[in-house]
Amino acid sequence: MLTTVNKSKLFIFLLACINFLAPTIIIVIISRSFLIRLHRILRHVKRMENQNFELIDDQEFEDEIGQLTSEFNRMTKKIKDLINDVLLVNIQNKDLEIKRNRAQLSALQSQINPHFLFNALETIRMRSLMKEEKETAKIIHNMAKIFRNSLTWGRDFVPIRDEINLIISFLEIQRYRFGDKLDYEIHVDESTEEYKIPNMAILPFIENASIHGIEPLKENGKINLSISLKDNLLTCVIKDNGVGMTGGKRKQLLASLKNEEDIGENVGIKNVYYRLNLYYPDQFYFNIDSHLDYGTIITIQLPLQIDSQIHGNLEKNLYFIK
Repeated sequence: MLTTVNKSKLFIFLLACINFLAPTIIIVIISRSFLIRLHRILRHVKRMENQNFELIDDQEFEDEIGQLTSEFNRMTKKIKDLINDVLLVNIQNKDLEIKRNRAQLSALQSQINPHFLFNALETIRMRSLMKEEKETAKIIHNMAKIFRNSLTWGRDFVPIRDEINLIISFLEIQRYRFGDKLDYEIHVDESTEEYKIPNMAILPFIENASIHGIEPLKENGKINLSISLKDNLLTCVIKDNGVGMTGGKRKQLLASLKNEEDIGENVGIKNVYYRLNLYYPDQFYFNIDSHLDYGTIITIQLPLQIDSQIHGNLEKNLYFIK
């Protein structure tokens, strides 16, 4: 037996080496896999100090380190989303602050003692009443109402009822100018009168329809305004049978609304569109349908609810003038 064992020493040694080396290699490979993945996680954690939120691109494992990697990626994605939301809000606030400063600067440049002018209009109205010039007094009263509304700062939203009263005052002044050449109809659902919309969100379109649509006509013109409620959407349609515009001019106008840096022409329309875009980002519908010699139709659809966070930021930071 000893002789046989002595002859098998080499075989026994090789067998012992195999039994020792094979488990060692397997342990090293498994440990190395753990260490590599742990170091990868550690590197990404350190990068987070420099606001570098990169996801770990690795195949999914079912072990503890794989679960740790998945949770790290989920946490990183959540942090990135939160940071993007905060940055977006900050950018919006900065943008609103810039627009507010521009609006205030424009107001200061164009303001010529407005309260004095308002009081002067009231004085003229009272003297007209004393002389029994009721038609003139009525027109001056309408002018004073519009002027007083333009002096009101801080009222970003007004009931539809107030907006309609302002529109009627403007149209009455235009009828005084044009006589029988201008006619208008206003249809407003009673259920919508108390809903609030951005201040002077409709009047600029009525003004454009009157001045650019009806005034150049040789025959009589008419403006129709309808406001209705359907499927939780407030729909406003302004229609006129004025001179209209060509397809190319319509496309150019719609394209210019996308460029907020250059106000240029059509200040009233752009002002309304930019405000709607700030109040109702991706939540409102706006369209212009116009044909030369047939008139123009403006359609605006607004949601009944406005995001409370956006509304709060706007109330604090936003002031607009027409």
